[in-house]
Amino acid sequence: MNEVGASPRYQNDAPLIVKADGSTEAFVLDRLIQSLIRAGAGPHTAERIATQIESSVAPGSASKEIYSRAFALLRKEGRPIAARYALRRALFEFGPSGHPFEDFVSHLFRADGWNVETRKIMQGKCVAHEVDFYATKGKEYLAAELKYHNDPAYKTDVKVALYVKARFEDIWRYLTLKDVVEAFPKLRLPSGEKKYWRRALNTWGYHV
Repeated sequence: MNEVGASPRYQNDAPLIVKADGSTEAFVLDRLIQSLIRAGAGPHTAERIATQIESSVAPGSASKEIYSRAFALLRKEGRPIAARYALRRALFEFGPSGHPFEDFVSHLFRADGWNVETRKIMQGKCVAHEVDFYATKGKEYLAAELKYHNDPAYKTDVKVALYVKARFEDIWRYLTLKDVVEAFPKLRLPSGEKKYWRRALNTWGYHV
């Protein structure tokens, strides 16, 4: 088996398999081995399972079918390991709406001691916005837009990132100067941006 970090083993006659989005790629044994190891399988177990799978992979096989066969073999080795390997697929069962996923993430943060609100309405300078996830713990504040898709072929593109950024900028600009001063120590801003804000607030007579 390859050392971790080494180039994956490609075979000249490796069959082309079909990914969830319909595109094709060569089957790479080491990728399957590493995914099994990340799930908790030992190196020898992972290589043995992957080798069994490799012998049955035909041109045009779906990656989902390969996953299912690997999961079945891994489950025989131990249910906890198989459960970790199946986690990504299990997340697909939250759909089709994103609300169960938002609730799932909120429970993870609550277990870590955060106070969490989901689908919180926050006023912006132009309009009010529904924020999927808003959490506080001590002097820390987090706000996030959570995107969930139960179709592995679907991708969140750059347009979504841009409109999310615009929404949070609108919320930020609604704050009064007093709000900014009070929240400043708790804000998670890039170090350079926070330095400029501190300089501006000090210039205006607010020492933060």
